Amino acid sequence: MKKLWFLLLLLTSCGTSRFSYLPYVGEQQHWPTEPGAFVQTLDGVPIYHGLPSSTYAVIGKATADARFPRQLVWAAREHGADALIITDSKTLYAGSVGAPGMATTSFFGNTAITTSTPGSSVAHYRTVLTAFLIKMTNDVSTNEPPKTPSPKP
Repeated sequence: MKKLWFLLLLLTSCGTSRFSYLPYVGEQQHWPTEPGAFVQTLDGVPIYHGLPSSTYAVIGKATADARFPRQLVWAAREHGADALIITDSKTLYAGSVGAPGMATTSFFGNTAITTSTPGSSVAHYRTVLTAFLIKMTNDVSTNEPPKTPSPKP
């Protein structure tokens, strides 16, 4: 049982985080809004689990391991976004780790008896978050799409 806990600890503490960022290229649209949403704040950056109530421009899309949500916050700050909208959350099978069984050999005179216990295998899953990086425009008085943010020099 101790080996199993050690393997679980090893699986959750080690591993690589996967992160990707894609910039939004093209004309800004009149992105959808909602009158209310669930909002979480991480390091001062609002993370919407739903659509914001005011207009916004989409700067890009980022994907990160759910164990490291600060990567999304870092991307928002790095690319000039005011907030994030979580658009997808997927749990993916990431593989299995097995532990060998134990074998014991006992000698009785000229006879050897080997007994063994089966090994164990632990499945490993990871959750991936995808978010839009947005810049709030707060232009709720018109139905025009928000302006495209100017690129950084």
